[in-house]
Amino acid sequence: MPNGSLSSQSFFLVTRDIRRLAANVRRSSLSSLDRAWGVGQAGALLLQRRPAMPISDHLRAVRSKIGHDLLATTAVSISVFDDQGRILLGRDAETGLWTLPGGAIDPNEHPADAATRECFEETGLVVRPKRLLGVFGGPEFLIRYPNGDLTYYTVIAFEAVIEGGALAPDGEEIASLRFVDRGEWDQLPVSPSSRIISRQALQHDPVPYFAAASWRPES
Repeated sequence: MPNGSLSSQSFFLVTRDIRRLAANVRRSSLSSLDRAWGVGQAGALLLQRRPAMPISDHLRAVRSKIGHDLLATTAVSISVFDDQGRILLGRDAETGLWTLPGGAIDPNEHPADAATRECFEETGLVVRPKRLLGVFGGPEFLIRYPNGDLTYYTVIAFEAVIEGGALAPDGEEIASLRFVDRGEWDQLPVSPSSRIISRQALQHDPVPYFAAASWRPES
């Protein structure tokens, strides 16, 4: 490795520290707006309070052109199990809901790399995606952010195995982490989108999931 270059793990650590700093700066300016938002669902629109977190340069550039209008993008989700078969969930620092690790895919980034990166940034674990759980969408994946941005996510979900790292929440997006069994999963307040994906993960179906087509041409 040339002098002055970063290993992949070092790059992830630097990226996470930058995100934490940016989130701390932005939180104070958004705190009053955050308090005005709740969590609920009105028709097809899911309103979720989300952490004051930075977005990629790509999404920032798009938002500068379209404002708060609807943006459809692609994201990843990661389901990680421990040796007791329990699934990893993180408690959202703003909503208190439990979610799977995940986030938006950057331009030119392979989905599996995005899943690995997001999992490390949010949980401190280095994982290796081992299989595709499925592709998810629907009204539960339409999010209104506190600043007014409206985003619809198509989510590519993976199951992954742990290869290293140390379990630790990032303290910004994720307040705490825990592995839960199916009984605990049933009782926890899990976000609607993560409930759908983690339910599929807990079934351990070897066939990747997708919702059956219901669209038909007009007669």
